[in-house]
Amino acid sequence: SREEYGLGRLDPYVGRILSQEPVEVQRTVIGILSILKSIAKVVK
Repeated sequence: SREEYGLGRLDPYVGRILSQEPVEVQRTVIGILSILKSIAKVVK
């Protein structure tokens, strides 16, 4: 469900795609997602 993703979990599809990327890319994407999550909390 969508609520689970808000609890720090990744969509399984996104996790699969990310697992194929280098660690630097994984860290960058996780950082971007964290920023977006923070912005979403403020906008709520």
